[in-house]
Amino acid sequence: MSNQILSVTDLQTKINDLISNKEVRIGHYRFLTRLQMLVPHLIIAAEGLKMKGKDMSLTEHYGALVKSGLLFYQSNFPDFSGKSRNALFHLEALCRLYRKSHDEIIFEGLLTQFKELEDGIGRVDYHDAFRADAKKIDAPKEIFGYFTGGYHVELQNLTKRLLDSEWLCTEGNIVGSPALERIIDTLQNIGWKKYKRDRKNIINALIDGLEKVLKKGGVTEGKLGLDFNELEDGVHEFRRTVRWLSIYPASLGGMCRLSNEDKINPSVEKYLAFATFNEDKREKNPINIDANTLLTFSKIIDDIGNIKDDGQLEEAMSHAMLRTGIVSEDKLDESVRNLVHSNKTKLDEIPQKVKILVDNFLVEKKIPQQLMRSLKEQL
Repeated sequence: MSNQILSVTDLQTKINDLISNKEVRIGHYRFLTRLQMLVPHLIIAAEGLKMKGKDMSLTEHYGALVKSGLLFYQSNFPDFSGKSRNALFHLEALCRLYRKSHDEIIFEGLLTQFKELEDGIGRVDYHDAFRADAKKIDAPKEIFGYFTGGYHVELQNLTKRLLDSEWLCTEGNIVGSPALERIIDTLQNIGWKKYKRDRKNIINALIDGLEKVLKKGGVTEGKLGLDFNELEDGVHEFRRTVRWLSIYPASLGGMCRLSNEDKINPSVEKYLAFATFNEDKREKNPINIDANTLLTFSKIIDDIGNIKDDGQLEEAMSHAMLRTGIVSEDKLDESVRNLVHSNKTKLDEIPQKVKILVDNFLVEKKIPQQLMRSLKEQL
């Protein structure tokens, strides 16, 4: 580390200057625009470090431990980057798209840095969501306390991650981000491809992502699909794989644009708000993506998510009941059923419901296959 660290706002200026430089190659430019989305969240989180001091009470010390993590978790710019986790998803998506066509070791390293921070937010979100659910279903106070305790522990862990990985660092009155500074330097030293080659590589990466969806959905000949009896390694893994295909176009900024927007099916129309792409003059030859096709990806992500959430609620409440000792194992199933099942999908109903959705998506409508065909035509 240099004798004088750059403040986060100085790094923001550096990113903005690079974005405005027309000589910057397109792949580099796309990463910079996504770092530009992340920086305001780091600036918000940096405010939490101002609470640090020697003469603190225990309450103030605890507040300092969670403050940066809390600010980072809650940070939201609806008209720009959305929540902090969204900016990190975009950066992860770009790493996944670029790793095969460039230096895989470098992009895997960058992916790890973004993912560990995003995972930290995810763990906070897990406990936050289930403490809200516990309150909603009037769960025993011990269960609400269990998830509330987990929420505060994960906020401390998120603050620790921000500091340990040097996403935030104080030096005198300056709050810097050595991690971000290193990432900016790393990106400047990559052998970025020219526009035509870059575009071809991106389309091939998108096609690879679609092939993974087909394989995990069990429709690729000779390949065994996921087991939807498994909630995490089956249902959630398939949904994750499909979800990346909706994140990729968004992460590419103006490279993608929707086509046939005048022919959107009413069943997917509500997802249009999450799939609008701003035009970018730097994008000489955008990729066209049929609106109905992309929005159907959003629909299956949502539909499986609703089913999965019911199953996760049952699993989470079971875990909390056992960990708090309020229910013995022999009475667990009955207690959980009484607590969570009103109009909820039961765990043993999930595989069949998900299989119907997947078959409709992959076998009947052949949505990924349609997108794959369209992308190949644009190579």
